[in-house]
Amino acid sequence: MQNKHSVTEVKVEAPEYLGPLLFVKPRKRHLLQDDAWFCSWISIVQGPGVAGDDVRFPCYRWVEGDGILSLTEGTGHTVFDNPQGLFRKPREEELEERRKWYWLADLTIKDTFNVLTCWKDLDDFNWIFWCGQSKLAGANPMVLRLSSRLPTHLVFPPGMEELQAQLQKEVEGGTLFEADFSLLDGIKANVILCSQQHLAAPLVMLKVQPDGKLLPMVIQLQLPSTGTPPPPLFLPMDPPVVWLLAKCWVHSSDFQLHELQSHLLRGHLVAEVIAVAIRRYVEGIVSLYYKTHVAVKGDTELQTWCQKLTEIGLLGAQNRGFPVSLQSQEQLCHFLTMCIFTCTGQHSSVHLGQHSSVHLGQVLSRAGQLGIWGLE
Repeated sequence: MQNKHSVTEVKVEAPEYLGPLLFVKPRKRHLLQDDAWFCSWISIVQGPGVAGDDVRFPCYRWVEGDGILSLTEGTGHTVFDNPQGLFRKPREEELEERRKWYWLADLTIKDTFNVLTCWKDLDDFNWIFWCGQSKLAGANPMVLRLSSRLPTHLVFPPGMEELQAQLQKEVEGGTLFEADFSLLDGIKANVILCSQQHLAAPLVMLKVQPDGKLLPMVIQLQLPSTGTPPPPLFLPMDPPVVWLLAKCWVHSSDFQLHELQSHLLRGHLVAEVIAVAIRRYVEGIVSLYYKTHVAVKGDTELQTWCQKLTEIGLLGAQNRGFPVSLQSQEQLCHFLTMCIFTCTGQHSSVHLGQHSSVHLGQVLSRAGQLGIWGLE
């Protein structure tokens, strides 16, 4: 066990043989203001001359206040393989207690970051070079796609037929990529410190160069709408400040989409749903091994976890491929693999690369608000 100051291993000798154990129930009494302990496990070691293996009862939780913990033996038991019902009442009591303490709440995000930094010269931007390489090795590798055809919402104003033909040629050659941020279209920007923020929904078309670099060919900062002229297209041959401003808007939108979708939604919020559902329904039996498909289907706690995760935690995600029940060992293995990947590799891929780019994204998210910081 450990608290914030120390780690302690406590040994207690029983005066007599305890027999086969299904539960241990340690009691904690509240004595001091801050006396919470994190208990890893309780291990029952068989004495000399006693047949049988040592038994471990996993806990892995903070023990606070006054109360009694009910810990089950660590190899795991389900309702299906325990027809005598020995575990039913303690598990029902534990689940009911957790339902009182755990709930899925709406998450409100309020950004309090505000930057008033002014850059006075284009040389200050020499270190900012937005290109496709940053979309592959940067903080948000989820947005870049190989173009199989020109996007329908990429509209070419009159006089840009040559550019359209060039892009079509790149599509046919398999060298054209796109970064589409149209998901941001229609999202109302926040007001921070009485200052209205702004969002763009860019579409960027990028070409693979002979040296392997992926560079932008054209940037469209807003979606076309019926009854209005086509949105302007920004090109590398535009005036340097204009092209720089377009790239700043793209970087700002990339930061917004990365944090909202790739990082927060696909990472933290999905992982939180998984974690809360495990804590509510199956925390005490996550080390189970299911030997048959029938054992999987017959585990009511496992099925409840899966159903609540999909229908409540993910707001009815069965239409997006999430199951509401688990019918086989293979399906359980696939689902758990998805959960583990989401909480580890998926989150790491969009989190660990933020150090060098997120601060820039926060600064550029105010692009246009202050007249591009005195550069107009």
